[in-house]
Amino acid sequence: MIKQRYLDTFYLLVALLTYAFFSSSTPDNVGVPEIVIALFLLLFVGLKTPLITLQKTREKTTYLPQYLYIVFYVLLIVPLFIGIVVNENNILDALRDIIPFIYLFIPLFFIEKMNNSPEYWSDVLLILISVIGVSFSMRHLLTSDNPFESIGKEIIFGNKEYFPMDPAVLFTATILPLIGIFKVFIEKKIFFGTLFIFFGFLTFLSIVSIMVRAQIILVLFSIIIYFLWISKQNFFRLLTIGLIVFILITVNIELLSGIYDLLMAKFENAGLSNRDAEFIAVVHNSSLSFMKTLFGEGWGGMIELPTSPGSKIRFTHNIFNYFILKGGFIGVALIGSYFMYIILLLMKLKWNNRNIILNLTLINIIIVHILLEPGFKMLSIGLIILYFILYIKSKSNPIKNSLNQS
Repeated sequence: MIKQRYLDTFYLLVALLTYAFFSSSTPDNVGVPEIVIALFLLLFVGLKTPLITLQKTREKTTYLPQYLYIVFYVLLIVPLFIGIVVNENNILDALRDIIPFIYLFIPLFFIEKMNNSPEYWSDVLLILISVIGVSFSMRHLLTSDNPFESIGKEIIFGNKEYFPMDPAVLFTATILPLIGIFKVFIEKKIFFGTLFIFFGFLTFLSIVSIMVRAQIILVLFSIIIYFLWISKQNFFRLLTIGLIVFILITVNIELLSGIYDLLMAKFENAGLSNRDAEFIAVVHNSSLSFMKTLFGEGWGGMIELPTSPGSKIRFTHNIFNYFILKGGFIGVALIGSYFMYIILLLMKLKWNNRNIILNLTLINIIIVHILLEPGFKMLSIGLIILYFILYIKSKSNPIKNSLNQS
């Protein structure tokens, strides 16, 4: 008889590989890939899990804090009532808000299956999220006839699927090079370390191809910080790394100059990309009535923003701004408590050659996909949060096959 863990792995594998190769972060319509993803995620979670999750709101001791379950159900039910009953928002619009909201709280539903073997499931998640990141990057780059020749010369806009904006892409572009550096310079495993660096670099190219400024800067900053960290007490290592970096810059100076020029041009032309005007518009909307201040527009609520004159949209680029719109200041306080839990977990990690990789990656995800971009509405964000929770909460190292004790 097949062990349940193997069946669960199969379900998760089918769902996430379908997502990686046949779906997208924000599909316009529900097609066969999306149905397959939903079906196999439901098979993985099981029919009893929503009831178990509801039961956790009444338990004093759980694998995750009890209040997170309460936060989830309050944020699910109250904005739904405000949106559908009070404001009479479109039900389909509400559903398009609720599904990404559930993605954000994936840890609450998946943790029941994973808490008995956090090391195993962390390995699985690391692999699958990385596959999503690499696949989305290649699917974007290959929309251009000569993608690798275009980088540094022009922006590759792709087919408007916005694959590089998926959180899995930034996750992969950050964590794989750092693991690769660890393997090369700490473990002396040149071949496997080079593989990690190669796939991380391949993913990073898609970010460079669309000139996502914050992500480019954060990935490079993370690599610099990690180089300095592992070289702080080893001058020969610092000298070796410095020589390698100098050679790479010298050989690719024309390409790097082109990338730098495109980056500076985008800074000059785009500025803050109307993020400040977007925030002001949402706050102004919330001040129109006491109910909107407290509870927002509810699920399905929409707003006209400076970035979308003449039409209303259902999302903003900052998660707290988004929850002001959907759930008012009560919603902001509740979602803030969720991320405060994650930040407090992050602070428990000791800064060593192993854990700093996780620290830098999670910091990048929070800055970009929570504060600057709407990656918090995509499936990958919940998987990434779950991965970090499993890593931090487990007593042993859940990515032991990728990083050894340093």
